[in-house]
Amino acid sequence: MTATTDVSGQTDSGDAAWNARVDLAALFRACALHDLHEGIDNHCSVAVPGVADRFLLNPYGPHWSELCAGDLLEVTPDGTVVGDSVSSYETTAFSLHAAVHAARPDANCVVHTHMPYATALALTEGGFDTRLSQNAAKFHGGRYAFYRDYGARFLTPDECAPIVELAASGVRVVLLANHGVLVIGETVARAWWDLYFFERAAMVQVLAASTGQRLTPMPEAVAIRAAEQFEEERDDAPITWAAVRRRLDRELPGYALPGNR
Repeated sequence: MTATTDVSGQTDSGDAAWNARVDLAALFRACALHDLHEGIDNHCSVAVPGVADRFLLNPYGPHWSELCAGDLLEVTPDGTVVGDSVSSYETTAFSLHAAVHAARPDANCVVHTHMPYATALALTEGGFDTRLSQNAAKFHGGRYAFYRDYGARFLTPDECAPIVELAASGVRVVLLANHGVLVIGETVARAWWDLYFFERAAMVQVLAASTGQRLTPMPEAVAIRAAEQFEEERDDAPITWAAVRRRLDRELPGYALPGNR
């Protein structure tokens, strides 16, 4: 854990800034609802609209299912927490997210989880196969990368450097060997779209492999065409995200509250 120091000044109080908080809080709760979380561990971030180089990050301690918009920490590039929060963040959360946000100006949302099926594939030699299922094909053609060298917990700039290089190349999902997954999205909606469907594709790959039968990947040309078709549909991500938000409103409400941490 990292101790943090508050600075004077207030966060932009406009609707965009608050909506970013609400969206990120909803993302944490959606991950909890779909079992894509590790309780109080792992981390997600969103760039603060209209404030250069700052991002929102989850405090270390609350369970993802209970996080509210007001609980989230606004963090500067040097790791300082803005405002009067008494909470702090987990060290890896800051070092990894700060590096990825800096490397990818379009990386408005960065998600790191140890979701079970994707992490299971991160323990295998072959990793995730983008040609095995329709959902997997969403990530074919340079949209996904497998970082095969687990060497550290991303606590320092040097440890983060290989992941930053992959992120800068434009990939949307990085499978971290022996570790978990990193998802990079232009919006929370698009990050959720990739996170959810990557895990679903990983799940069916694991289930198919468990049958013991030989797996049959689709031809390369078909995978390329499917990926192109799905790319044309990524603008529909907000429709999916709105449905998730409605489910949260029914089953796990309260994410839009000011919080008490």
